Amino acid sequence: MVAFKRWHWSLIFLTAILLIASFFRLYRVRDYLIFLGDEGRDALVWKRMIIDHKFTLLGPTASVGGFYLGPVYYYLTLPFAWGLKLDPVGPAYFVSTLGIATVYLVYLFGRRYLNKTIGLIAAFLYSFAPLIVRYSRSSWNPNPLPFFTLAGLMLVYEGVKQKKLWLSFLAGIGLGIAWQLHYLALILAPIYLAIVLVYRQNLKSTIYHLGSVFIGWIIGFLPFLAFEIRHAFPNTRTIFEFITRPYGAIHPQIADVFITSVKRTGFMFATVLMLPDTLWLRLLAMAATLTTIVWSLKRHKLLLIWCSVGMFGFAFYNTGIADYYFGFLFPVPFLMIAILLYRLCRHFGWPVFIAGLLFLSYHQLSKAFFWNKPNRQIDQTARIAGIVVAQAGGQPFNFALISSGNSDHAYRFFLEIENHRPLGLDEKITDQLLIVCEKPEPECKPLGNSLWEVAGFGRSEVNAQVTVDPGITIYRMIHYYGE
Repeated sequence: MVAFKRWHWSLIFLTAILLIASFFRLYRVRDYLIFLGDEGRDALVWKRMIIDHKFTLLGPTASVGGFYLGPVYYYLTLPFAWGLKLDPVGPAYFVSTLGIATVYLVYLFGRRYLNKTIGLIAAFLYSFAPLIVRYSRSSWNPNPLPFFTLAGLMLVYEGVKQKKLWLSFLAGIGLGIAWQLHYLALILAPIYLAIVLVYRQNLKSTIYHLGSVFIGWIIGFLPFLAFEIRHAFPNTRTIFEFITRPYGAIHPQIADVFITSVKRTGFMFATVLMLPDTLWLRLLAMAATLTTIVWSLKRHKLLLIWCSVGMFGFAFYNTGIADYYFGFLFPVPFLMIAILLYRLCRHFGWPVFIAGLLFLSYHQLSKAFFWNKPNRQIDQTARIAGIVVAQAGGQPFNFALISSGNSDHAYRFFLEIENHRPLGLDEKITDQLLIVCEKPEPECKPLGNSLWEVAGFGRSEVNAQVTVDPGITIYRMIHYYGE
């Protein structure tokens, strides 16, 4: 009866956590969704596949290095793009669904390899953490990485422990998918290797499980491999050059790796928890890390392997680190803090545990997205594209975007799905150029602008101009034939 009651309450808590996660990932997705150039580029790929039947073996370009990722994200999200008739919110629902599933995997990881209470605490904190929520409710290729990381790590561990090669095979597929989501997922390979070596039964078992992972990886990575084989490995060569060139992506001084990994562990806590990088934060990271080490050495080592090998691999990375680079480590700080809170509760009682949980919850909730005004970027971009179409008057036109850093793909997406695709200057220089300027109107300066899409149109004059909220100006330019 006691065991039944405990199970009953655990189920209630888990259900509540998943409901919280669902709310934070699904509430007003359309109104808050980021839809700029990168998102427009992806939307154009889905449009080309669904309407134009032009499929791809390449994904988006990496943020650094100039190489391409694999196309798996486009194919994973394709059913959602098709089901919602190319509404940009469709792929975001896919990411949100995986985000909710990731919360459950955090709980499952904690329950299996730590204990049920730690799993519930970690899943609770993970369910509404602002950085996690930000990347769990928008469409972007790195965003599903935490899900495939957790699933892959548990699969490879269970495969070795249960002597089931098919689980290791599935883990390899997950690894192949993860490698196509972000290039830093390469660090998952040594994590997989460490898990197999630590929990292997014998040499034969090690070879079989690593072989199963490798075969699965080939299948998961196959779309990208197909492109590389067909085109003589251009991206592989670019990646190799990127990581081996002087002052490249790989840290050359192995002696500094340990110190760097310790520093970046504190930086990871500050980044993922969105806390200021202060002495108190570093003490929290140190306490959580030491508690995890002690716990892992006495009980289960999977979390320790994940964190230590992951941070050690990260320490070799010698380029600037954005917050989403920690995607394959996102659950780690929450699991480590959950262990710390659990141990504090056991040693100092419930008041200390509740105070710590309330402090973290208050800080995380104070940065929740819904305190901000929705950007409504999808509707805004569609509305501006409609104005461009109206200004074009049904005639062919060239198109340009003057912006501080955005690209024109989002506008081009809406123009294309409305059958008003702008012509490139390499196709035809038309009689009119439609310019969207996202800068303040005095800074637009469409006449004589050095932007290729403007300069390549030739000498021109402003024929029409309209400014709409939130301060975006649309110009209709025509050729100037005066003296």
